[in-house]
Amino acid sequence: MESVKKIDNLNIYLISFLPFALAAGPAVIETIVVIIISLFFFSKKKIKLYKIDKLIFIFYFYLILSSILSSFAIDSLTSSIFTIRFIFLYLIIRYYFFSEYKFKLINFTFFTLCTIFIILIIDGYSQYFLKLSIFGT
Repeated sequence: MESVKKIDNLNIYLISFLPFALAAGPAVIETIVVIIISLFFFSKKKIKLYKIDKLIFIFYFYLILSSILSSFAIDSLTSSIFTIRFIFLYLIIRYYFFSEYKFKLINFTFFTLCTIFIILIIDGYSQYFLKLSIFGT
């Protein structure tokens, strides 16, 4: 039971870290999303599906079917098959948001967003006034 609580805490931290990952780049966010999904399924939690979730999965299977039937099936399938990770991420975030971790998730995400905005604003001002980028871009 203790390891499941540690996994939940780690997932909360990683979900809160997603805004920073968006600013860092696509490889970082893809890695974090894969870690979140694998840790969640490793903890063997059950997700309750609502009607809207069933509609989302129906739409996903419609995308797959339309990709298979298109004239560029290989290119189309590569972009539509891996969309399932965002559906899983949505379900996982919703699970944590409606669990006892709600306030922890909101507080850490708020702290991360404020930190990212401050860093990006400082970087923007340093680029504008000093012609120097903090991140080297």
